[in-house]
Amino acid sequence: MPKERETLRRFAIKSRLFSRVAPEHEAPTWVQLEGAPFAAGMLCPFPTVLPGETGIFVFVLQDALALHGFPPDHGLTGCFSPDTERALALFLKSRGKAYGGRVTAEIWKLL
Repeated sequence: MPKERETLRRFAIKSRLFSRVAPEHEAPTWVQLEGAPFAAGMLCPFPTVLPGETGIFVFVLQDALALHGFPPDHGLTGCFSPDTERALALFLKSRGKAYGGRVTAEIWKLL
């Protein structure tokens, strides 16, 4: 997955959605993202993500699942596909939580 993580790292930098993206030498086995400042009262800097969506937040989700030992079958694709849903459901089950069809602030906090 190093090539996929480098792709994610470059994508995160280009997106300008994060205040800092750690270089590989600081986080060699995962992509460390620090959230940009967000609006007062907002509970989570990461948005709700739904199956079928694509983009940087899906990459972040997939990388976090892989870090926790639940990699999606097709790796880091940036597409919230059925294999990402299966990995997420297994992760949540391991934490005693049920999957409700979307990635919420509560799930982001677990990741």
